[in-house]
Amino acid sequence: GHYLHYTIVATMDMAAFWIDNTWTLGVMWRWVAAILGGALFPMSLFPKTVAEALSWTPFPYFFAWPLEILLGRVTPNQWLFGMVVAMVWAVIFTWVVRQTYQRGLKVYSGVGI
Repeated sequence: GHYLHYTIVATMDMAAFWIDNTWTLGVMWRWVAAILGGALFPMSLFPKTVAEALSWTPFPYFFAWPLEILLGRVTPNQWLFGMVVAMVWAVIFTWVVRQTYQRGLKVYSGVGI
């Protein structure tokens, strides 16, 4: 979960190659992740179809899923499914971070003191 979160945040932070302020992106990300990830209210409050759709996104793997594991509410098959989904997202965002960084280096210009 931590690595996946890092890769997504790092991708947004790489926007600093093109824009001056990435703080707003970070705030928006924290709100979206908290709402869709179950940090502000339980995933069980979402309609079943929404919760099932969210299980294919990275969001529940930041907050709700680790908590469900700690509470012993996850079966081995659910754990495996969650690990696979989280790993796929981690691989995708690792690739996105690398691509964004490489493109950002091409446009970077530093102005020193």
